[in-house]
Amino acid sequence: MTNARTLPGALPLLAAALLALALAVALAASGERAAAAEKAPRYTVLSVSDAPGVREVVVSTAARREEGLRLVADELREKGNVPEDGTLLVEYRKRRDPSRETGFALVFDSERAVLEAGKTARYGEVYDEEDAEQIMEEEGGIRAVSYRDFAEENPGLWERIRGFLLPVLS
Repeated sequence: MTNARTLPGALPLLAAALLALALAVALAASGERAAAAEKAPRYTVLSVSDAPGVREVVVSTAARREEGLRLVADELREKGNVPEDGTLLVEYRKRRDPSRETGFALVFDSERAVLEAGKTARYGEVYDEEDAEQIMEEEGGIRAVSYRDFAEENPGLWERIRGFLLPVLS
């Protein structure tokens, strides 16, 4: 039987092999974590409505941040929910209390769909050609708004909105 001490250079070779194995295991684990991070959070479809050029899907999910909302919207797009040259409107509801809204997303099929939405100001904003290009190329065709993120990023504005709405909603 040959032992590692009798072969010249065997110890550094063995150490290099162990290091390579450890690196391979670490890379595989980080790849699995990255894949899991890109997986859409669990959601339940509550309702689906269609109108010319628009599909509305209401879902309940535990996702509260824009990243999670975008992943759900992207998965709904992959499942064929965006009308050709149209828009998918996703409304997010709290998983434990579906009567409470947590955000929304607009998923556009094309620049034409963005411009059409902008012409009618259907979603409260007017989009021009520059906006359409940015939404499709830089944002992957998805505009997502998390009410939690919005409140944290705009605390003064959020408080004024709440102050305005609370008397109306009471």
